[in-house]
Amino acid sequence: MTNQELFESIQASRTEKKIVSLCKKLIKKCTFSSGADAQNLCELAYWLYIYGYTDDVLLICEITHDIEFPGKGGFNVWDFILFIWGLEAHILKERAQIEKANDRIKKMDELWALSAKSAEQEAMRRNSITISDCAYEEKIADATSASSADRWRFLSLFGLIGYGVTGLFPCLQKEKASVEKLAEEYIERLKQIR
Repeated sequence: MTNQELFESIQASRTEKKIVSLCKKLIKKCTFSSGADAQNLCELAYWLYIYGYTDDVLLICEITHDIEFPGKGGFNVWDFILFIWGLEAHILKERAQIEKANDRIKKMDELWALSAKSAEQEAMRRNSITISDCAYEEKIADATSASSADRWRFLSLFGLIGYGVTGLFPCLQKEKASVEKLAEEYIERLKQIR
């Protein structure tokens, strides 16, 4: 199945506006050299997860596995791919496929290490990311509309799940129960959007 066929199949089998809209965009254009396309793919994966379509999420994840990492300059695309991989590891853990999840996390760890100027710099970055950084609570509180607040809740899932599941971010690991609880709260809220 080609990527386009995958997006067409998902679009044909789902009625949620967010999923249909993202599929339409990705059917028109999905390259792994475009940050906008990678963001659309990441958003599609997370919306599918929110609505409970985890098999579709894993199909989305699969199409990212063989992409060549271009090096440090490619993180406008790879940040989104790594968030997708974090979601994949999360689903694999939910399905008790711990070894497969850990393999994916190991690959994430290797790519994040490549992005840093030094091991010390990467350790500092990982130590600096907290639940507050991921949760966007101030942006949610300051939002001028419910849809704007929900957009921030959605974006926060990239960090809460994408970083949180890895065990590679010490502050998130220390607050693991709070990270998981907040992600669940946001997901429950976002499920109401159709």
